[in-house]
Parts: sequence; C-alpha cells; structure tokens
Amino acid sequence: MLPLDLQAELHLRSDRTAIAYRRWLKELLDRRGADPESWPAVLERCEQLVAAQVAKATDVDRSRIVGAADALVAEATVRAS
Repeated sequence: MLPLDLQAELHLRSDRTAIAYRRWLKELLDRRGADPESWPAVLERCEQLVAAQVAKATDVDRSRIVGAADALVAEATVRAS
C-alpha cells in the first residue's frame, strides 16, 4: 500500500537515517574512549572536511564521495536497527 503523503514518508525515512547516524557516531566515540555527547562537534568537523574535498573534486571524485557517504549511511542504519 502506498503512503498517502510521499513527502511525509521521505521525511520519516530521512529522520530515521539521521537518528541512526547519530547513534552510530555516539557508539563509535564511546568505543574510542571519547565523550559520546561530543558528536555535534565531530559532525561539524566532518562536514567541513567533506565540503573542502567536494569543492576541489572532479565530477568522478564527487560521484565516489557520494557513493562512500551512501555506504556510511546504510551501515549506520543497519547498526541502529
């Protein structure tokens, strides 16, 4: 059965993925002996690093970056399940 509001379904899916990613990041920080609640600073630094790489990337590089990011999100989703 299709959802009545496809935008709502996409929004819920992206929310679940974001939550799964934060859980995975907290778990990773904890395993490394870092404060799990420091995840916002880690996320911000990751975003800065990715933005810098994407800015100087070729089209092929951008495609590979997106593929790697998709794989990370998929892994985070599996781990959070």
